[in-house]
Amino acid sequence: MYVDQIMTREVLQVAEDARVTQMAALMRDHHIRHLPVVRDGHLVGLVTSHDLERVSPSPITTLSVGEANYLLGKLTAAKVMRTKVITCVPDDTTRIAVHLPDTTGQLGRLLAAVNDAGGYIATVVSPLHPDQTGLRIAVVRYRADDPRALNQRLRELGYDLLTETFPEA
Repeated sequence: MYVDQIMTREVLQVAEDARVTQMAALMRDHHIRHLPVVRDGHLVGLVTSHDLERVSPSPITTLSVGEANYLLGKLTAAKVMRTKVITCVPDDTTRIAVHLPDTTGQLGRLLAAVNDAGGYIATVVSPLHPDQTGLRIAVVRYRADDPRALNQRLRELGYDLLTETFPEA
């Protein structure tokens, strides 16, 4: 499965000068929890509902409603956004299928090996029972700067990669 099969194409977004009160209203009215922050059409950050909760006054504040609204009205997306955002492109995925012994901990060791080699694990599918050979098949989707090198590292560690699917360049 590729990202473009599950992604939302028309995404609400805000500029860096969007006010916290505006973003809270957008999230509430559109039933969303994340707002990309853009500058000149490029992603510069992300504001989540948790970010807005973090900057909202506590229920036990000594501020009046007017004071709280005044202060919130001055806060912008640029001040509350997360700037380290993990992104991907529509055809972004690398998928491998691996034969694993049906013993406790084998899948965990595979996932640790992908992680240790610099991969970011997106999904894992593995049946509960082994196939007719007595082995389990694990299908792992991950993202890495160099997926071919990561797969080679897995082979060096003794993993039997049955299939490989790389993102289109």
